[in-house]
Amino acid sequence: MAAPIIGIDFRGSSGFITDQANCFPITADSYPTSIGLTNVGWIGSPSAADRNGSVDPRLAGINYGNGLAYFEVDLLSTGNKIINLAMGDAAGFDHPGSVTILDNNTPLMTIGGTALYVDANGSLDPRIVGIAYTPETRMFRIDLPTSGTKTVNLGAGDARGFPHPVNISILDGDTVLTTINSGVSSGTTNFIDATGTLSNDSTWVTNNPIGGGGTGSISLNFSTTTCFIRLNEGSFSSDPNCTISHFMIKDGSFRLGLDFRASLFFVSDQTDCFGITSDISSNYPQSIGGTTVGWLRQTAGVPAYQFMDATAAIRTGESDWVTNNPIGGGGTGSITLPFSSTICLVRTNPGAYSGDNNNCITHFMIQDAAGADELMGAMVM
Repeated sequence: MAAPIIGIDFRGSSGFITDQANCFPITADSYPTSIGLTNVGWIGSPSAADRNGSVDPRLAGINYGNGLAYFEVDLLSTGNKIINLAMGDAAGFDHPGSVTILDNNTPLMTIGGTALYVDANGSLDPRIVGIAYTPETRMFRIDLPTSGTKTVNLGAGDARGFPHPVNISILDGDTVLTTINSGVSSGTTNFIDATGTLSNDSTWVTNNPIGGGGTGSISLNFSTTTCFIRLNEGSFSSDPNCTISHFMIKDGSFRLGLDFRASLFFVSDQTDCFGITSDISSNYPQSIGGTTVGWLRQTAGVPAYQFMDATAAIRTGESDWVTNNPIGGGGTGSITLPFSSTICLVRTNPGAYSGDNNNCITHFMIQDAAGADELMGAMVM
């Protein structure tokens, strides 16, 4: 028997607006709160507010806060789930917008926010002079010209001398091919390569020669033409930031190198290498070196009266968001994620945008991808 549709509209007061069919107002209730056949609620203490009673009821209120908080939804089954959400403020204030969706303790996707960049040390090999880093799980996509066996080189560290966790997965479409989880890059010029070996910068260059390959490379077989670099969340001492400096993938007819740093002209890139920097757009899709690459689901914030959905697209107003996120969920504003457990956590990530540190998120919905057994919605901070 199909489970009832459960929609949760998160706002400041239950009587502020009339909810749509099968939707219920929740006003900062802690977990576990019983809604229909499941439990939901906050692990944390967000603030809640009514914002605009004339918009779609799903967008009428907000939860907000400037620190980490978790909203739990107990699923009725495992499997692939369709997810819709809205981050924005119908009262006309700018906010950062960043959430990470977890399958119990496993981060699946970060939506919103951005990777950060640093120019670290211009005297080193141009491939390892800078870093991109993030405390949240993030995905970088590369569209390969062909499937098949590829040679992969990697440089992960920080030429400023700060230690960081290194936990990077390389995926073939949805399939993880390998994870380089080698603890910490430590020392002023120490870097971890694709084999998981830690060495100083000169040894790294010897093992990872210009043009790729060498003893620091690995061979991976791709059955699709979609390569993902996933920076996984990690922690070491007080620093949770996973870093990457360089990535190269090649075969007999194709070679692409990515050098992550803050400034495009900080150094001159080597042949077939291209800077991925903060002074040009690096969000997918970007054409670089004859192929398409870029970070997935990033944005620097949500402007007033606009709403970000699960694809990280900024919808220009209520009607645009509703068009892409119809009543009942799904639509072009949704994404699909796999759950191996029955615990879905939505984590709000700290951020800053236009002087406002309050991460403001308005709507979250999760439903079974088959569309028949389960539909659950939740308004979250």
